[in-house]
Amino acid sequence: MNNTAKRWTLSRGVSIVGVGYTPFGLIGKSPEIKDFTERELVSMAFMEALQDARLEAKDVDAFFVAQYMAETLSSSNSVAGLYADWMGLRLKPGFHMEGACCSSTLTLRNAVQMVASSTADIALSCAVETTSSSPVPGKPAHIREQMPTDVLWEKTMYGCDHGYLYWAGTPTSFDGCALNYAKRHGLTLEQLDDVLNMSAYNNRRAGVLNPKAVMATKTFEEEAAEHGMKSGMDFLRSDFNPKFSVSARFLHCAATCDGASAIIVMADDLVKKYGLEDRAVKVAGFGTAAATSASQPEQYESAIKQAYAMAGITVPRHELDYFSPHDCLIARQFTQSEAAGFFDPGEAWKYILEGRTAFDGDRIFHTSGGRSSMGHAWAASAGAEVAEAVIQMRGEAGARQANHPINSAMIMNEGAGPNVNVTILKKA
Repeated sequence: MNNTAKRWTLSRGVSIVGVGYTPFGLIGKSPEIKDFTERELVSMAFMEALQDARLEAKDVDAFFVAQYMAETLSSSNSVAGLYADWMGLRLKPGFHMEGACCSSTLTLRNAVQMVASSTADIALSCAVETTSSSPVPGKPAHIREQMPTDVLWEKTMYGCDHGYLYWAGTPTSFDGCALNYAKRHGLTLEQLDDVLNMSAYNNRRAGVLNPKAVMATKTFEEEAAEHGMKSGMDFLRSDFNPKFSVSARFLHCAATCDGASAIIVMADDLVKKYGLEDRAVKVAGFGTAAATSASQPEQYESAIKQAYAMAGITVPRHELDYFSPHDCLIARQFTQSEAAGFFDPGEAWKYILEGRTAFDGDRIFHTSGGRSSMGHAWAASAGAEVAEAVIQMRGEAGARQANHPINSAMIMNEGAGPNVNVTILKKA
């Protein structure tokens, strides 16, 4: 990969010392978060991050809150001030940011920069989203009603790019990258279907082992057995997983849900003082690309070059142990991983099909269950994937722990098309 981007550096080293994320589910149904409001969700994630970092709220100097659809799904604006009291951060500097579904790595970047500039020693990046429902006017915050899926997606996409009168929709977005990849590398539609199904299969294997992935209750093998089928892949090829476009099936897509995530960062010169050497994971680099209607490869390349230059990465397939794709559409697993140089062009689909990108493989993707099995709580998901990478790097992932050391990780996130964020982590 030609790395010609400007080499940005931080004037002060910064590490992640605490992470947390809520169960990802439905606040109208999932017992773990039933009837929670946005305030309770983000506070739950923050409390977990505080416990993880062995800190108290009073130790945090400033915070950034990510929420993409605050006005549409929460009937709120300027939400940092609304959540401050709930998190014990009253009167501290607080900022609301959004970059669609990569919002929580945008807030992470800003929290890191604040600490690096010495205007804070400890900062919080947190995010929340409730995609399953919206408040009922005139009722308490926990009384909500489901928003029809077509209305939700229209508001999401139109809210992202209201200046243009077009509607691509999920099927077009999915087919665009999947079919282009298949054509470029000589895959038949049947082979492409198998690769996409295996991507979902690998996600579910991790999802059922993640107690936070409450959307994933059964393996696909169990689903198959219940319907008299021989294997999980048979189930994924069946009418129980119908196609809704040329290449896309229902279980290839993100399961929209509710949840929150939280990440606490600290200046490296304070890590030893707080006795957090065993918790610290260094933020080594980041890159961001913003554009209207830009081609995805162009945006990927810009953000990736920035992050790699900052982190000093020149041969990513040999320097990265873990890759977290933004698989709201599961085809992103192979397009993003190859754009990042985690695989050579035309190679990712083979690794996926062989199960080698699963949590127990040798070139692993995210181990949370991904957006198809853990679920996708828009602004909060990127932060949860950063938290998952940190957990893996510490060796704390339990049954879904990688079978080899994870010393470096890349988290790649998209935000509704115009936004791309890349985050590089390294063991401190």
